[in-house]
Amino acid sequence: MGKLLFILGVSFGSLFLGYAVRRLAVGNSQSRAKSSDSISKNIKLLCTFVLNPIPVFDSFWRISLNFRGLVVFPLLGLLSLAVGAAAAIVVNRIFRIPPPRAASIFVSGMFTNLVSFGGLIVYVFFGYQGYGFVQLFNVFSAFIYYG
Repeated sequence: MGKLLFILGVSFGSLFLGYAVRRLAVGNSQSRAKSSDSISKNIKLLCTFVLNPIPVFDSFWRISLNFRGLVVFPLLGLLSLAVGAAAAIVVNRIFRIPPPRAASIFVSGMFTNLVSFGGLIVYVFFGYQGYGFVQLFNVFSAFIYYG
């Protein structure tokens, strides 16, 4: 129960904290809102390119990669993306969704959210080794998403 409360606290606590900080810093001022958007953009870039790679490299450093079955994890990751894409195509065809909206449903259907929220859950329950497996699972995700 403690692990579940920790996950919920980190997830919703960070959302609430970010909302509260923005409300306190910006208020109703338009000029401060633009400045806040710039700061937010820079923080996102910092997290994506500096802070996020640290636990990824650390998890690979700590896990043992001598098990042959590890090659299955990236393949399962590709399979999960393909299943999500296929389901999105089926939904688009069934509901005859117009092409611009169908494209966003297709892309959203492929997202797994394992890097942020799912990674947190796996880390809390399984530690560094589990988090390393999540990274193996997501090895090709970025290439597929941006491709």
